[in-house]
Amino acid sequence: MARVLRDPHAYTALPIAAARAIEAGRHDSVVSDPLARKLLAGEHHLVSASGGLIDHMTKRTLVGDELVLEAYSRGVRQVVSLGAGMDARAFRMGLFDTAFFEVDRKELFEVKEPLVADVPLQCERRRVVAGNLGAMDLVAELERAGFDKFKPSVWLLEGLVMYLKRDDMKRLAAEIDQLAARGSSLWFDAFSETSISSGMSFYGVNFESGFDDYNEILQSNGFDYAETFLAEGVWVDRNEKVVKRDQRYKVTSAQLRGRSGCLIVRARKSRYSCCRAQKCSNSTIFTPQTHSIITHVEACGRDCHSGILCFLRQQRFVSCMLRAIVRQFSAGLHALSVV
Repeated sequence: MARVLRDPHAYTALPIAAARAIEAGRHDSVVSDPLARKLLAGEHHLVSASGGLIDHMTKRTLVGDELVLEAYSRGVRQVVSLGAGMDARAFRMGLFDTAFFEVDRKELFEVKEPLVADVPLQCERRRVVAGNLGAMDLVAELERAGFDKFKPSVWLLEGLVMYLKRDDMKRLAAEIDQLAARGSSLWFDAFSETSISSGMSFYGVNFESGFDDYNEILQSNGFDYAETFLAEGVWVDRNEKVVKRDQRYKVTSAQLRGRSGCLIVRARKSRYSCCRAQKCSNSTIFTPQTHSIITHVEACGRDCHSGILCFLRQQRFVSCMLRAIVRQFSAGLHALSVV
């Protein structure tokens, strides 16, 4: 415990866990986190969790949970939590065929690991990657931990990006692009540039940055679709136990300029490669997964939010297309022989 308290960044994980613990104890709770109190490493941290913090952490936790479950429904079986803190999803979500990777400071894990040592996992495996995101080789470390960059993944950057300077954020986005295969998705909370310029901190740790152009940063690093909402337009419906979004609070970088606000940012890579030089048309594309032909419009409506489509991987496309042509040619010969 003392070691974590000496690291101010690691310490910020405790009031966040406190907020989750208080939410989990409500009669109308929308977040189930039985480990939250245990991960506090001290009940006195419950006192420090304000109402506003509890509401925001509840929203944040549910947004992350929904992203993981939505990706799981599409067959995604890798979850990466950057700046994981006291995240307990590997112990509570019941995704027994999924691999969880937690990345955070060594000091944080020195406290967390003894607390969860006797807690059964609710996932296929959990891997801890200890290090400072600004100084470590994230690609090498995750691959060493067993991450498969050729399979899609979910990326959770909860309470992280506001501690990164612009160059660090851009470098991290590039590293994620190297690791996140097609079909991957991510989300994070952040603040606008105007919010940070006036000075902000959390439990004594200053926020380093806030940007208005998160969408552009992500789209320039491999993500076909990105959207930013003002957090005030995203709320928890306790009756339905879901997160809802008011589309009127969806903003562009131009709309954010000069405006203060907490942000909810989401992004996704289409399962297909996208090419912004080509607009959707009625032309067709062969899909290797199903050996079928669909139109650009069909594919974009299904999966490609940027409205444009290219071939998934040229080699796979050519191989599958040749097999399809051979099958069609064989079928034609068979029809002629019957005649």
